Amino acid sequence: MSKGNLNTYGNKKSNFPFQQSVLLMLDTIIKALGGSSTVITRTPSILRATGAGSVAAGAQAASIYNSGLVAGTVNGIALNPGERIGFSVENTSEKLDAIAYDGTGTNFLITTLI
Repeated sequence: MSKGNLNTYGNKKSNFPFQQSVLLMLDTIIKALGGSSTVITRTPSILRATGAGSVAAGAQAASIYNSGLVAGTVNGIALNPGERIGFSVENTSEKLDAIAYDGTGTNFLITTLI
């Protein structure tokens, strides 16, 4: 009989006690690493841009897709038609810096997650 498959009267073929102990252990590890087991809600936004501008600093993730017919620029680098570039952070305490873009003469689809 394994720890994860109890065959007692109250736990017939159940692995609930094992699953519960693993979840409690994972919660302890998260707290020890300074993390939080609470749910964090992020706000997505979508923008269509045909001119110059910037994605404000502070986002967790950002993506820019060139759906137009000519190249635009993102942080001074060409973004050709059909190309997409994405940025994201690994840790919830990290934030992206501002991202400059110029979609003049083309069409950028910009999504962010704040």
